[in-house]
Amino acid sequence: MKSYATYRFDGTIEIVTREEVTLVPTENLLAWYEFDDADNIGKDSSGNGHDLDKQINPDGISTAAGVSGTAAVFGGASALTTSEESAFDFVDANIGNAMTLSFYAQTSNADVDQRVVDNGINGSADGFSFLIHNSDQYGRIHTFGVAGDHWWDTYSDTWGDEAHRDGWHHYVMVVDPDTQTITTYIDGEKKSVVALNGTENLDSSFSFAVGGAWSQYDWFNGGNHDVSVQGLTGNVDDLKIFTEAIHDMETIANAGVGEIITEVTEVIVTRNETRGNLNNTVCVQGPAFKDFQDPVTGKWYTFLPVDLTVSGSQTWPLIGAGAHIVGDVTITVDGDALTVNYRYYNPQMVEIATKDVAQYLNFFSDYSAITAEQLENGAETAFAFGETYSISADLNGAEQTLLYVCNIASFYSSNTAISRYWPGMYQDTIDTLVEQAGLTELYTK
Repeated sequence: MKSYATYRFDGTIEIVTREEVTLVPTENLLAWYEFDDADNIGKDSSGNGHDLDKQINPDGISTAAGVSGTAAVFGGASALTTSEESAFDFVDANIGNAMTLSFYAQTSNADVDQRVVDNGINGSADGFSFLIHNSDQYGRIHTFGVAGDHWWDTYSDTWGDEAHRDGWHHYVMVVDPDTQTITTYIDGEKKSVVALNGTENLDSSFSFAVGGAWSQYDWFNGGNHDVSVQGLTGNVDDLKIFTEAIHDMETIANAGVGEIITEVTEVIVTRNETRGNLNNTVCVQGPAFKDFQDPVTGKWYTFLPVDLTVSGSQTWPLIGAGAHIVGDVTITVDGDALTVNYRYYNPQMVEIATKDVAQYLNFFSDYSAITAEQLENGAETAFAFGETYSISADLNGAEQTLLYVCNIASFYSSNTAISRYWPGMYQDTIDTLVEQAGLTELYTK
């Protein structure tokens, strides 16, 4: 049994005794699969709830000693995938942004490319796959996918020494929109770089999966899988997906560890299993700054164009960490008066209620004059929620303004009042807002 410290939203620390350590997720860690829970082998340890809870041919899946704890073992005709009802799953929701995929694998000797991680299948017009070839003749990694109207398909440098093929190895794929490249690494050594011409088709109508037969269409959308088709035979451990481009292997390795608190201000003996998203940015729904030419910031932050000539109230969702609808903002225009209020969605259970950490409200009249410093919580602002402002005096009589919210909040993904947010499902609304703001020519989505 292990004793350790973990955060609580009320600012106290609890000393918990149990076998599994709850870790504070690193920011930008989208999913983390440790494969240490034999009863829920596809459990997402990041706290974001992206469990791989659908098993294809579960009799072919087991566990064995891994790099850390246990690893998932795939018997050749088996896979772990998400059971999310929509083909637009959590990996697809991040497409268009940077992404880093990291995992450890120990593959069998087979003269075939074995699929390890995948968001699409052979022959499809979208998605990507990461495969490993490990045979007596040679070894290599093979990554392929579609980005815009451009296929990227690259093989790493082959290796011929048997020692390199045996045992565990660390594999990384970095999708970097800033440099328009996709880079692969083995054990920290750069193996290949390929040009990335756009990102819009890296998403896939096929579910994200680990293992499986990469040429079989029916494996991942409810069809019948063919157990006679050879898939991955080997072990996978410590799979992490980030929503940023990380080329530093130490940063990848340390992600998810969190900080152990040694100074205890309150001791509570409990078995609280709830996981939280601590101190996350919360913005109002709208177009993202990063989706415009020469973006003022590469972060996911969003803004809302507001027509000040129309009296009345309008309510828009508040988005936490770019992935959760955690509350809403209400904008009220009454003649010359302007008021903005917000609220967070909370259930009756106080233990999983959202904690309001900090607030930030601002109005911008000129998109081109916005600076990165003005977009961070804590920047100087003359505005506050709940206050009434004069449009003529405080906003210089503007007929339209860009409303910007950058609150900080801690919330539990287990809060049933909170729902997932997929930006692509609201693209028509966002396109309309961009047009309303007169920024269509600068918009790159």
